[in-house]
Amino acid sequence: MCSRYCESIHQVTGPRVYFRSRMRNVEDLQSCAVFARDRINPYLFNYALSVALLHRKDTHDLDLPTIIEVFPDKYVDSKVFSQIREEATVVPEGMRMPIVIPKDYTASDLDEEHRLWYFREDIGVNLHHWHWHLVYPFDASNRAIVDKDRR
Repeated sequence: MCSRYCESIHQVTGPRVYFRSRMRNVEDLQSCAVFARDRINPYLFNYALSVALLHRKDTHDLDLPTIIEVFPDKYVDSKVFSQIREEATVVPEGMRMPIVIPKDYTASDLDEEHRLWYFREDIGVNLHHWHWHLVYPFDASNRAIVDKDRR
């Protein structure tokens, strides 16, 4: 499991995150990203590049894709993707229906831990949590990045 609080992961990611943010210009950043993309874990790459883009003066106003747009398979069951493909390719545009994913799709009320479903399965809560860690990275060596007025 890749966790931001694991010491070995922290040692590996810290330099990468801020190495990218210290590139002289966007072209250097892009070159570094292209080089690293196939050489490191895709989730780590996404995190490191997103943090760098959010905290650079010349890229902070870019609209970054959310993590669910980049890794939808981490948030939606694979069985749903066949329904999505069918709606997108077979059904004419004016006749498409929304695909409803039931609240209890991945658990049962018989499971005691299911009481926390709202946190584990709520995509909005998870996206907010992910974004929080992009804005306030755990391994920020430059305290100015995380010392922000949150009011």
